[in-house]
Amino acid sequence: MSQAHGGFCFLPNWIHSYFCMTINESMSGELNRIKWSHFLWILAGVLLATLVRFPLQMVMRHTSPFFFYIPVVVVAAIIFGKRWGLYATLVSILPANYFWMPPDNAFGLDLRELFQILAFSLAGFSVSWVSDEARKHKQMGEYLRAALASLGDAVVTTDCCGKIVYFNAEAQVLIERNDRELTDCMIRDALDLMTEDGGQALGETFQLAIRNNEIEHLPRRVILSNRIGRRHLLEQKTARILDAGGKRVGVVICFRRLESDPKT
Repeated sequence: MSQAHGGFCFLPNWIHSYFCMTINESMSGELNRIKWSHFLWILAGVLLATLVRFPLQMVMRHTSPFFFYIPVVVVAAIIFGKRWGLYATLVSILPANYFWMPPDNAFGLDLRELFQILAFSLAGFSVSWVSDEARKHKQMGEYLRAALASLGDAVVTTDCCGKIVYFNAEAQVLIERNDRELTDCMIRDALDLMTEDGGQALGETFQLAIRNNEIEHLPRRVILSNRIGRRHLLEQKTARILDAGGKRVGVVICFRRLESDPKT
């Protein structure tokens, strides 16, 4: 009997092995199809760039042989990733050398052409790397937003001054205010927060704590009064948002609604 592994518990070893092998083969086949489709799209892009260049050859002659291939590299890197941007760079060198570098309609390589190819390769690598990083950054932002939106708790993020940057759907339902009313609004103005006994307003307290980087002193239980006067007893957790260098760039506040809400 096999131990719990990957979500499959107490399966006979031969069943477990067959099941994993089937999944791996299926995933491998799907990845191969994706790779071939990427390669075909790159070939189509290089072919299109070559066809666009042909009518302009009488004017451009041997100048800027790689001009029309740079967009192919950029698009490949943004859509498919850095590795495919590098493939597009390598594939583009062949028609550029054959058609647009002397001698015409033949492969040749002198010192000047070698420097041109090296320069284009370096530019292709740089563009691929930058485009891929931008793509990853955008994807990560989308993943984080999707993750925050799917949480059952109300999530609000602010900058270092306490201005609201993001809030998920649960926060809108809890506060009963829409996007236009909350975006770029200071947290003291957006959230009507009070102490657990309802005796002291906490909006300004949260604002100053975020601005002065003293979020540890905020109370864990608070009351939120929404726009129609309904009060909710909440447990809040506040954490700093740090960039890659460890610098504080904002704050995330998670509000969890407790079962027993105070009466309005």
